[in-house]
Amino acid sequence: MGVDIQLWRARIGLFSPRGKSKLSQSVIVIKGSSVSIAIRFALMVSLLIILSGDVESNPGPGPTLRSTASGGQKDEQPTNADLISMLRELKGDIAHLNEKMEKTEQEINKKLGTKLDDLQKNMNENYDHLTKEQKELNIKVGELESKLDNVESQSRRNNLIFKDIPEDPHETWDAAEAKIKDFISKDLGIGRDIPLERAHRLGRPSRFNRPIIVKFLSYKDREAVYRACWERKAIHGKKITEDYTVKVRRARGKLYDYARNVLKATNFRIRFNKLSVNGTTYMYSESNDSVYPLRPYPNSAAGGVSIGQYDQQQRDTSEHTQ
Repeated sequence: MGVDIQLWRARIGLFSPRGKSKLSQSVIVIKGSSVSIAIRFALMVSLLIILSGDVESNPGPGPTLRSTASGGQKDEQPTNADLISMLRELKGDIAHLNEKMEKTEQEINKKLGTKLDDLQKNMNENYDHLTKEQKELNIKVGELESKLDNVESQSRRNNLIFKDIPEDPHETWDAAEAKIKDFISKDLGIGRDIPLERAHRLGRPSRFNRPIIVKFLSYKDREAVYRACWERKAIHGKKITEDYTVKVRRARGKLYDYARNVLKATNFRIRFNKLSVNGTTYMYSESNDSVYPLRPYPNSAAGGVSIGQYDQQQRDTSEHTQ
């Protein structure tokens, strides 16, 4: 067996003779007119060397040398069966990855669903607790408002408001008090002196006669003046009213409308915040904006129901019907 030419060339490198050849020692003299002939001659020699078959244009280590240097094994191209096997393995890996992703997604959805259910449960519990607290606070606020209104009503207990009393320009408090005393003695026919704590006009001056609010030192004197006014139906167009809070005035207006428009009553009386018609007493509830009769309460010894108890019953009924 001979030595492989490619292996031999790779070991010794490019072929180059050690000795000087006759060709290298010879000198070719080329003149200016013979340049094209020299170029053609060089090209022809190069082509003849290439066509001889023993010389390559770019010799180097071939596939045999590369396989020998890497371990003596030759490169093998994959077959169709190898490609199909690789595709099957890749398909199996993708399916396994998809299965893992689905399991992970299911676990995440399960945990997230549990968290959301717990959060919804906590929110519902907090909402119910806040709703209960709000109802309790509304009840307490209503009770406080009622107590405050009662205190204000007590502070106005000795007051009366006189309307359509002639007003003088730049009228003073003393002048207004003197007019009230003159009205009590002359128009109402009360001869004795009734002491007043104070008396003054309400509101800003205008072209109309402003009402005069009067505070009596004694509640008995105040009741005597008010009773005398009711006994005298016509007092030259002058009127006397009691001094009520805004809440009481609103309730009295509702009771008056109820007596006139609903009961169609002609003979009725409104005393403070109660309406009396044919022996039945009615009151107004702000919680559900309605007028109700004072019915007997089972646990009451007197057979009546308190305002706070009935108003609370009306609030509970209104909340259930909403």
